[in-house]
Amino acid sequence: MVRRVMHALVVDDEAATRHFLREALAASDWNVEVAHNGTEGFARLSKQEFDLVFTDLMMPGMDGMELVRATRRIHPHARVVLMTGHATIETAVQAMREGAADYITKPVSLEKVDAIVQQMNGACSVAEAGDGFGQIKGRSPAMQRVYAAIRRVASTDSPVLIEGASGTGKELVARAIFEASGRKDKPFVALNCCSLPETLLASELFGHEAGAFTGATHRKIGLIEQAHNGTLFLDEISETSNLFQKSLLRVLQEGELVRVGGLNCIKVDVRIIAATNKKLEDEVKKGAFREDLYYRLNVVPIKLPPLRERREDIPLLANHFLAKHDGQSKAISDDAMNLMTQYDWPGNVRELENVIRRAIVLSSGEAVDPESLLLRRPSTASTATPRVDWLGAALRDAKMEFEKSYLRSLLGSVNGNVSKAARIAKVGRPYLHEKIRKYNIEADEFRMT
Repeated sequence: MVRRVMHALVVDDEAATRHFLREALAASDWNVEVAHNGTEGFARLSKQEFDLVFTDLMMPGMDGMELVRATRRIHPHARVVLMTGHATIETAVQAMREGAADYITKPVSLEKVDAIVQQMNGACSVAEAGDGFGQIKGRSPAMQRVYAAIRRVASTDSPVLIEGASGTGKELVARAIFEASGRKDKPFVALNCCSLPETLLASELFGHEAGAFTGATHRKIGLIEQAHNGTLFLDEISETSNLFQKSLLRVLQEGELVRVGGLNCIKVDVRIIAATNKKLEDEVKKGAFREDLYYRLNVVPIKLPPLRERREDIPLLANHFLAKHDGQSKAISDDAMNLMTQYDWPGNVRELENVIRRAIVLSSGEAVDPESLLLRRPSTASTATPRVDWLGAALRDAKMEFEKSYLRSLLGSVNGNVSKAARIAKVGRPYLHEKIRKYNIEADEFRMT
């Protein structure tokens, strides 16, 4: 496969920096445009799509932070690198919050530029797989938002928090981030935090010294040390204790750990990707999860949609699993596919794969038929979310369910833009906000990340 030409924009009021970056990027076969200030840069962004944007922070007129925000609105897939000669922690944090992927100091080194280019080329190679991103399958708008988030975060070392119901593919997303990152040749270590009792979890992750507890006859190197220079994926992070979360926070803040029963601090360089099937913000409010750790993990959040909210991906996924487990000797009948697209899939993609595997065994003909799926028929498996017995419901309840479904579809069609949704619905923005709050809908989950 021939890699497409990548486009970069350099925005800086210093001629020397513009010239240096143009030459460095062009040497890697990138198409490079330059702008002398933020206003000119914004004009170029409005006319052309860019994969990578370098922008100075301090410029006359529109400054770099404004340009970062503008880029995120116009080209949400683009990676933005903010440059400054006066770096501060506060500005770096603000830059990441606004959407910058990197924050680097001047003078910019050739090594840093080469590293960014290599990471971008790696992310592009993973993304060009066709019907998805890496091992993730799906073409729906909901999944396109997920892919945009993966592209944005893959080339950084920022912690990532993945939220989604069980079976939505959180580990696949974590692995896609890893494969598109600069750490892809280093270890990828995964652990489900629910798989071990609390007494063993700390020892498994942080390791222990000989004699740390009964049965600890020798030193053990924990998973965090094993993931040094690589990536650590912690699934179901919400199920851990406050004490464990405090130890993990130290790894994120200080880049060091202490083995159980040990005294010495051990330096580690590890990227942490955490996942949960709960809404972690609610766990913080309930006091079940540390607020400081939540903000350290939630630098770049990724929310995975349930399968019922991307039904257009079901045929693609079903045929993918059929080929995976049957070698394409069977097909899926039209009636079976219709049944699957109308089913609500409470177990999400994992349930769909299990159903296909079972159907391969149960179907006797050349095609998977509806009976071999062992799913409820459309009369009892509604296409609406949430399910409702329309004919048996009171008019008020039916109207509420329709209204909720309408609002979700509307927000999805405008990428979560409440103002645009209000214009389409021909209602005031405050009124629409009130309706969204009434049904506990979050516009953010529909927005391009």
